[in-house]
Amino acid sequence: MMADSGVYLISTLSSNYWMCNNDSEEICQQIPRFMSDKANDVARIRLETLHHAIAAGVSVIMGTDAGTPYNFHGKNAMELIQYVKTGLNV
Repeated sequence: MMADSGVYLISTLSSNYWMCNNDSEEICQQIPRFMSDKANDVARIRLETLHHAIAAGVSVIMGTDAGTPYNFHGKNAMELIQYVKTGLNV
């Protein structure tokens, strides 16, 4: 329906990346384990959804959810990096 209606999917892979891959020991101690577990689960689901959408012909545009935990404005290039690392051809 999205492809047929011209609705775009706004992908946000980087928001979970920053929560799951933060090298700061101080920050890692501040995130409860259940939050990092959930962030990893959501990251997997978002990636699967993105692959399905692209395969179905849905157009994708970049979003970052900047302002979410450890996902700061000005670091939006990470979204493109995540596309490349996951093999997305968008």
